[in-house]
Amino acid sequence: SECMAVTIRLNEHWIPFSWVWTVLEISWEQLQGVGLDAYFFLRFIQLCFWLTAVPAFWAMIILWPVYATAGGGKEGFYKPSLANVDQASWRLWFPPVFMWGLTLYAKFTIAKEYEHYIKLRMDFLGSKERRCIKNQRYYSLLIENIPDALRSDKALYDYFDNIFPGQVHSAYVMLDLSELEKLSAKRLRTVANLEGALAYFHATGKIPWKRIRRRIQCNVWRSEFDHEMINAIDYFRFILRDENGEMARLQHEKQVIAENGGGLRSARSWIERSTRYNGNKIHHTLNTELSRNSVVHMKIDIKGDEEESVTLAREREGRACSTCNDEACNDYLMTNCKDIGEKQFFDEKPSQAICNNDETVATENMKQLGSKCNILRTFVGHFGLDMLIAFSSRAQQDIEIVVDAVSGTYLASTGFLTLRDLVSVTTAVSTPICHLPNTLEVAMAPEPQDIVWQNVHIHKDITSKTRALANAMIALGAILWSIPVALIQVYASADYLGTLSGMKWILTVHDGRFATFLNGYLPVLALLVLIMLLPVIFQQLSLRYERRKSYSEIQKSILRRFFLFQLSNIYVTVTAGSVWRSLGDIVENPSKGFQYFGAVFPTMVGYFISFLIVKILGGLPMVLLRLGAVLRLAILNMLCGKRKTQRQVNNVYKKQELLYGWEYPNALLVLVVSFTYACISPLILIFSAIYFFFALIVYMNQVVYVYANAYEGGGLLFRVAVNRIFVGLTISQVILMGYLLTREVFFPPLILLPLPFYTLWTMKCYEEIYFKPSLQLCLERAQSIDRLSIIYDPFVNDVYRQPLLSEAPVHPLPLRH
Repeated sequence: SECMAVTIRLNEHWIPFSWVWTVLEISWEQLQGVGLDAYFFLRFIQLCFWLTAVPAFWAMIILWPVYATAGGGKEGFYKPSLANVDQASWRLWFPPVFMWGLTLYAKFTIAKEYEHYIKLRMDFLGSKERRCIKNQRYYSLLIENIPDALRSDKALYDYFDNIFPGQVHSAYVMLDLSELEKLSAKRLRTVANLEGALAYFHATGKIPWKRIRRRIQCNVWRSEFDHEMINAIDYFRFILRDENGEMARLQHEKQVIAENGGGLRSARSWIERSTRYNGNKIHHTLNTELSRNSVVHMKIDIKGDEEESVTLAREREGRACSTCNDEACNDYLMTNCKDIGEKQFFDEKPSQAICNNDETVATENMKQLGSKCNILRTFVGHFGLDMLIAFSSRAQQDIEIVVDAVSGTYLASTGFLTLRDLVSVTTAVSTPICHLPNTLEVAMAPEPQDIVWQNVHIHKDITSKTRALANAMIALGAILWSIPVALIQVYASADYLGTLSGMKWILTVHDGRFATFLNGYLPVLALLVLIMLLPVIFQQLSLRYERRKSYSEIQKSILRRFFLFQLSNIYVTVTAGSVWRSLGDIVENPSKGFQYFGAVFPTMVGYFISFLIVKILGGLPMVLLRLGAVLRLAILNMLCGKRKTQRQVNNVYKKQELLYGWEYPNALLVLVVSFTYACISPLILIFSAIYFFFALIVYMNQVVYVYANAYEGGGLLFRVAVNRIFVGLTISQVILMGYLLTREVFFPPLILLPLPFYTLWTMKCYEEIYFKPSLQLCLERAQSIDRLSIIYDPFVNDVYRQPLLSEAPVHPLPLRH
């Protein structure tokens, strides 16, 4: 990748698999240059290798001799397994002890990896090279739920400049640019058509023609349509010129809206209201203190110097007023610091210090009326009407949010803020900005390349509701995953295909051997295709329906959901298929259910070992071959030939991105299966360790030479994947307890009873100890970095401005030679 700071010495003479030795020479310090996302993905594969290789070594020494000498009569894969151990044997004490050792080793190894993780995360967040566009994201914040009054660049800038004086570099409020997005997509189609017409003319020497529909007005009441053939190159050039002009006009219009927003008056009123709210508590405290100090008890002569009393009060309470608005404090002191005698002073001028008694009486009447209203409100509230009012108010707010989203309100509730020092950034992230709930929520901003700009204007409440509904649908789909699998078993078979019209030959070709072949491989192929489609479905769900605002968030959601469905596929589908065949016996005698489970579960290890062998010999070479890019180039050559445009070629040869939401669950699947059978059939640990060893070499080669980071998330997905290790470990512990109960023993499963709770508690502790501190810098480190940052150069403007507002005019690319 472009940002990679790795220099690799290539071999002068090509030798088969010589790239393996080149990759193995790369150190982990060099690999840090590829970015933390790719770096910690490789560290995760290495972590999985150690979590399988070390237990495999100890299983060969401890479990293999214990199981193999049990004399259960098993052969092959099943001899060094629990299936070879007799019921209620003393050898059944070894699996729970080994599982405890595996859990403690996993906890120790993950803790060491987390220590390395948090060190690099702090370096990532606290880069000392603070003044360049690459590191501007460390000083930028994502602002959600911006109130209407602050929805403009200037208003948002003034508000935060009032909180962090002189430390605000820039502020941008996002806009709903749906109109610009449609025009930009239309313009790209136009330039693609123009490039295609130019490529056709260059390849054939013939003028491309475009058939257009033209309306002819015959008379006032009737019109007809006619078709005309015109030069396609001239036509698309004309259309592109108009679309470029329209794009420039809309960009200027939206920029003016973003800068001005709702006007300065509404912004100032919001700032004054928030300041007044924060000052009310100070004024209340000040009033209490003034009632106790000597100013109230001072007997000041009315004919004396009134200014002295006011000045004395100001001097005594100057420190209390230092944090609030000066003008508000002066007004307060002029109003409350007064003699209790015959006169009251509002200002230093005696002529303005007389209070009208009628106003005092009116104020007392208003207080009494307010007290009666409070009593009435309290009485009515006991009958539940206050709840109805609160619900209606909340519903009105939700309706307003939805109406704003549907109607296409230009100014959104999302914005970005760039500050000049890390102390201000850390303070803003860790401290509530506004006293109102769910207002001006601050978080660290993602990289500009990580932002999904077409979703950035969506209100946070809308995305939270769509996420909740999507999660409910995903959970329901995981529970009902056996339904599509059962449909595949029914319809993806030669028997069903033979019932279709004209397909009976399938049953008789080659004396039925072809039908047997289809029945064995067609359901597996259909299931693999369905599983491969799941990440694509999850990606579109996150992008189009949930409207997530960053690509790293999309990959995180894919990781979680894909892992859930893989667990469902392994533990539900495979086991359910075996149980289904003996469902009649289980229904007739339910007590045999556990016995059947204990007899069938160890036999599935052969399937999973075959699965690992296929991944080693087939899956990893597919990663190296990059069949996607090869197929895209082959299809382009077949369809276009010499009429290929440069834009089409660029799309084929574009840099490939490492899809973490796809790759992490694949590694987790192998690890969870290994944990599940580690104590039942420890032979699987050897195949898992071999897989992770070669996977580390393959992915290290791809990360160095092939993959390019489109964005940098700082390795946040590493924590999500590590938590899935704890989840898989917990599931394997529960399964081992259930299996040991089928072996007619009581105390060995009892030893495992606290282990799942201990594992989940460890995961929670690691969240508090390692992950949460890595989300942001501490004030101590931020202050140290700011103090060491001597060079001061301004940040680059418009880094967090929506790209559509500054998108340049589009022109056709030069033809290929």
